Amino acid sequence: MKTKNSEVRIENRRFNLPFLVQLFSSKVSEVIYKVFSKDYVKTIIVLLLVIFVSYHFGKRIALEHLRTVIIFSIFFLLAAASINFKSGITALIIYLPFMAFIRRYIYVYGRYVAIDPILIISDVITLWMFGYLILFKGKEIYKLFRENKLVRFATILLFVFVLQIFNPKQGSILVGIGGAKYYIIPFLWFYLGLFVDVKFIRKLLILIILIGVVTALYGLKQTFLGFTPFEEYWIQWGGYSSLHLLRIIRSFSTFASAGEYAHYLTISGIICFAFFLKSRQKITFLVALAIILSALFIAAVRSAIFTFVFSSIILVGFLVKDKKKGVLVSIVLLLLVLLFISKAGFTPEVNEYSSLSVTSYHAVRGVINPMEESSFKTRLWVWAVGFPRTFVKNPFGYGLGASTLAAWKFGSNLMATENLFLDIILSTGIIGAVLFVIVLINVFSYSLILIKENTKNMLGILGITVPLSFLLIGSSSEYTIFPVIWLLWGVIAKAGKG
Repeated sequence: MKTKNSEVRIENRRFNLPFLVQLFSSKVSEVIYKVFSKDYVKTIIVLLLVIFVSYHFGKRIALEHLRTVIIFSIFFLLAAASINFKSGITALIIYLPFMAFIRRYIYVYGRYVAIDPILIISDVITLWMFGYLILFKGKEIYKLFRENKLVRFATILLFVFVLQIFNPKQGSILVGIGGAKYYIIPFLWFYLGLFVDVKFIRKLLILIILIGVVTALYGLKQTFLGFTPFEEYWIQWGGYSSLHLLRIIRSFSTFASAGEYAHYLTISGIICFAFFLKSRQKITFLVALAIILSALFIAAVRSAIFTFVFSSIILVGFLVKDKKKGVLVSIVLLLLVLLFISKAGFTPEVNEYSSLSVTSYHAVRGVINPMEESSFKTRLWVWAVGFPRTFVKNPFGYGLGASTLAAWKFGSNLMATENLFLDIILSTGIIGAVLFVIVLINVFSYSLILIKENTKNMLGILGITVPLSFLLIGSSSEYTIFPVIWLLWGVIAKAGKG
């Protein structure tokens, strides 16, 4: 039974201003949600955005700012794809191997620039997706941090990377910020990997094989048919000395360097070989593997060839029960590649004016007698003498950008060793090195757990072979491969101890 006093209180509440504001805001929020949840409203918003962007692009074209138009078009497409988490990862996996090609193509419409905005588009999209995780999946990440050793030590390592941005030993702060592109941005893919499933990563691995085939074919085109005018322009203005072999230019396909091209072929080849050993569609993967290995051999990066052979032995050990059969398969594949080379025109005596002759001769000579190669001797000296001397002088790190191209671009002293693990030690010091080793141990431990659960677990096996391969030959400056490594580690962290 309502009393007079209760009616007065209710009446006063109705005219209470804060209560009315709260009521009004909740109603407005409800209406906004209902409106924007409708598909036709979303479509109208997208169309309006397209019209708005198209107008400004048209205006830019009229003003002859085609570089700006192309860059913003790429950014807009990647941003639209990243609205869906998995499609955003897929879009970046496709974009990164072709980023350097697009950059060179833009030279048709404008002059060469050393620091190009197109190089940071993928970084912005990665930060965007990582920010989404922090905002909406922060509690889950914190839970994994507490319960999962790999996530915990990886996060501490990330914190060390961030601190090394401000290390004065590397010179300008711009060097540290530039180093973040090569170390921290790929690292963030680890957290993306925590929120994708194994089924999705399998599709992604097949996509990497497909990209490997496409880029291999384009690299072979450069070897046999030559370079396009905009690629020749880039060689003149943005090329580097090791691109030249005698009187020819190495193929670099769609990548920023011949080394990165060969290393991507190595990683895609390892993945393809794993699928070939396990899948029933052996003919498909055999053809893909033959194309990738042919291009890898002609790319004439000897370290990449050795690494593929080393990784193949590990794959055969894990995936083939009959070891004799596995060895036979490996020999047949090698013979197919050698047959292709011989039929394509390789001769023991080098023809300095033939791209195929020079690259094949360079590769064969390095594989048969690596100790006689000056580049191999130089690398051994850097690892055995130069690196220890530099490390002892300052065991606490020279800064995040010291071992990356950022040091060279911003006028500092570049300390690259052509070995990812040693680069990390120089950049982050003994603390970063210890943490990175702990992360590696946990990656291998979690991978072995997956393999123990299923002796032919593709994710667990590649979790061991791919990182080992990249650590042997990779560089922090190869930003098409490093993100894939961290993504794979993130998936392993969740699957191995999920």
